Amino acid sequence: MVENDTTANLHLQAKYHVEQYGRKKGFESFTPILCASFMECFFYDPFVDAFGGFPWIPDAETGETIFRTPPYGGKGDMPWVSCEDDLGDIVHGIFLDPTKYDQTLVQATGQQITMPDIAASYAEGTDNLNIFFLFLPSSNDTESVNLQRRASLRDMKKCLPGRASNLMVQGAGLKLVKCSGT
Repeated sequence: MVENDTTANLHLQAKYHVEQYGRKKGFESFTPILCASFMECFFYDPFVDAFGGFPWIPDAETGETIFRTPPYGGKGDMPWVSCEDDLGDIVHGIFLDPTKYDQTLVQATGQQITMPDIAASYAEGTDNLNIFFLFLPSSNDTESVNLQRRASLRDMKKCLPGRASNLMVQGAGLKLVKCSGT
């Protein structure tokens, strides 16, 4: 949610201002693309830290890889997009007919998936039976050495009114789920 040209999240605020600049610039055609969370985030150290080491850093004592995250969204799913596999096709489709999408916000999403299903997919794809998923009670409990990323994850939920808090009751206690692939 944007109020008075500001949001609770600096990343989203910067994106908002870039979009507003583009809309006012007078281009022949302008199509803002709102990307879902990038699947490639799982290769970026600050996100790995924010998610408790998933998928790269197993627990030193148990050898288990635990995907730790607060609940997201009403049903617990969230949109993801792959830069490598999805984004080029979406942008190419817009370039084929730019006037059709002029001034239209396009939400780029490749897959809608829950966090436990991400962990299960990773477990299945790697044949790693030591993958677990842990719902944290809230985004304040994100076990991260990267405080800016933890704050960003927490603040992102503030920008999703009505959706972000729906699962908090279900997430009130720590719930560890074994992810063995489905």
